[in-house]
Amino acid sequence: MTGTAIEQVSEQEQALATSALAAVDTGKLVFPVVKLTQQLTKEVTSGDVESGHFLNALTGEDYGTSVDLVICHYYKGRFYSPRDEDQSYVANGAVAPSSWPEKYANQAFADLPDAEENFRARVNAGEEQWGSGPPITTTHNYIGYVPENPDLPVRLSLMRSSAPAADKINTLLLFGGGTPWAKVIHLEAKSRSDKQDRPYFVVQASQAGATDADQRERAQELARLAQERSAELPAEGEESGKAAKPDKPAGGLDVS
Repeated sequence: MTGTAIEQVSEQEQALATSALAAVDTGKLVFPVVKLTQQLTKEVTSGDVESGHFLNALTGEDYGTSVDLVICHYYKGRFYSPRDEDQSYVANGAVAPSSWPEKYANQAFADLPDAEENFRARVNAGEEQWGSGPPITTTHNYIGYVPENPDLPVRLSLMRSSAPAADKINTLLLFGGGTPWAKVIHLEAKSRSDKQDRPYFVVQASQAGATDADQRERAQELARLAQERSAELPAEGEESGKAAKPDKPAGGLDVS
């Protein structure tokens, strides 16, 4: 790929850099999270950034109220955070890991009543109240990069209130031009209010322009890396604390 920071250094400097980092375990690297800040996000309460901004949680870079992504990999995850505890649990497979609480550990999420899809079905059938939402939430996770900084992979996780954006992104990735990285995905923060008129922000997605040859080359490199590490990729919960409504049921209880 041309024009990256790696190719702008001399061969001698690059050799020294490679040697200096030879002992780094690449299997332990993390993909920085791009998160949409809310009123209670720690960076907002500390005064470092405004709510409704996209933020790189590792570098602290504030992308503002919108950001573009070239997406190279997608995986579905699960997120569980007991309401009376600070502990949270993440998973990216079909089965709850053994490290999860005993009532869930080593069981298929599809069989757990508290998993989002089963909880939603019970609500829509009038057997459950939505309340603050399902105990176990589905997360939609994307690995990619911001075009202005192609050398730093990032991760975007969407759930609950931003699930409609995930549905749209997945549609664009499947039908947007032959490969997931054929088009740039544009993300914007949109303000909403809950029943108590408290503001929160959700992600809105749209398709931007086509990627160029360099961007597609970088996307393929990152796609290979993500696929090699797919079993190790984490999930991430959003920080809004806002529980989204279930789909309007057909013939069941319409939860508002």
